[in-house]
Amino acid sequence: MAGIVGATGNNNDGIAGVSWNTTIANLKVCHELYDPFFGVQGVCDSASIADGLTHAANNGYHVINMSFAGPDASQTEASAAAYAWNQGVVLVAAAGNSYSQTPMYPANFPEVIAVGATDWFDNLPDWSNFGDWVSLMAPGAQTFSTMPNAACGLPPGDPEGCYAWQSGTSMASPTVAGAAAVIWSHLGAGATNTQVRNALEAYADAAGARNQNMLAWSQNGRLNLYASLVNAGGGPPPPLPGDPGVHVGDLDGVAVNQGKTWMAEVTVHIHDETEANVDGYTDSGTWSGGYNGPDSCAVVNGSCMLTSGAMPKRSSNTATFTVTGVSGAGTYQFAANHDPDGDSDGQAITVTR
Repeated sequence: MAGIVGATGNNNDGIAGVSWNTTIANLKVCHELYDPFFGVQGVCDSASIADGLTHAANNGYHVINMSFAGPDASQTEASAAAYAWNQGVVLVAAAGNSYSQTPMYPANFPEVIAVGATDWFDNLPDWSNFGDWVSLMAPGAQTFSTMPNAACGLPPGDPEGCYAWQSGTSMASPTVAGAAAVIWSHLGAGATNTQVRNALEAYADAAGARNQNMLAWSQNGRLNLYASLVNAGGGPPPPLPGDPGVHVGDLDGVAVNQGKTWMAEVTVHIHDETEANVDGYTDSGTWSGGYNGPDSCAVVNGSCMLTSGAMPKRSSNTATFTVTGVSGAGTYQFAANHDPDGDSDGQAITVTR
C-alpha cells in the first residue's frame, strides 16, 4: 500500500508511487489471530482503528488510507472517522472484494471516500464490490508494488528489494489516497479536505476507456487525476527545479479548401514558464470525429503544425484538435495552457470550414 501511495520515483529503482514526494507513516491497527481452520488471520478491531484515526488527526496527517473492510458499522469507528474529517483529514478506504453491493465499513461512513477497483481494461473485476455507496473506482487489478523483503526470501537489508503483483480494492484505495496527496500539494498549504475530496469526485470519469458506464458501479466514476488537477484550482503545478515547465502558449487553426474536400491545419505553439519558444519537444493530440491525420508533430522554434485528412464538404463543417500531451526534457504543465488571441481554450481548437 505504501509503495502505491508514494514509492520514490525517478531513481531507476522498482516503481514510482502516485505521490512520490509525500511523507508516509504506517499506523498498525490490525493484528494476527490464529484460527484452527483458516490459519493466521488479520483482525482489525474497532478500538485500534479508532485510535489510529485519532492519532493521525491529532498529528497533522492530511490523508488516511484504510485498505481493509468489514460488514459491521462500529459506532466507535464512525465517531473517530467524523472526528478525523472535522480535523481536516481526507479519509479513503477499500470497498471490499466480495463482488457485492452490500456496504462495507469504514468505507461506507459519510466522511470516507469508498473505493472500488477497475482492471487494466477499465472493467469491474469479478471480485470488487460496487454500488451507489461506492464513491470512486480506481485501478486495483494486478498492481505492481513494493513488498517486504521476506516475501521474496530476501534479507531485510537487501538493496534489490521485493516487488509483486497484487489485486484488490486494497490496491485501488491507496491509488486514490496518493491522488489526494498530489492534489493537496498542488493546492498548497491553505487547502481543505473538502476541496481535495471535491476535486477527486467531481472530475472523475463517468465513462471508461471502452465506454463502460462507471456510474453503474459507483457514485462518481473512475479516478481521473489529470482532470482533477486541471480543475482543482491553485494555478499550474510548479515545475521541478531546473525544469522549464512547458505549456501550450497558443493554438491557431485555418481551413484549407480542396475542391470537394477541405482540410484543417492547426499550429500549436509551445512555450516555457517564461513564455519563451522551446525546441526539441513533441506535441501529441487527437482529432475529433474520427478524422485521419497526424496526431503528433515535432516542435521547432516553438511551434509545429498538424493537418487533418481530407474531409467532404457535404458532411463535415468542423474539425477539432485537442492537445493531450507535450513530451520532452521539461514537464508538461497542462494547467498553464492558454491562448492570447482567444480562438481556443489553450487545450483544444475547432476549425470551421
